[in-house]
Amino acid sequence: IILNKMKFSEMRYRKLLESASCSIFVADLQGVIIETNKQGEKLLGCSKAEIIGTRLKDYFAPEFKAKLVEWTKS
Repeated sequence: IILNKMKFSEMRYRKLLESASCSIFVADLQGVIIETNKQGEKLLGCSKAEIIGTRLKDYFAPEFKAKLVEWTKS
């Protein structure tokens, strides 16, 4: 039963991610992007394979990088 619930939850997550009309980027605690959606690919002009493994802060203008670092530490 737990595995079925986990599979269902994963399917809902994937559907939400791919059907969203906005860009979604999921990063780990180090700020490395581990997931994105089609809108994220469009926004950055890169394929998912090119985006995964890059650092989230690399896509921010310099004046926003400090805020991002501050936010991720909270």
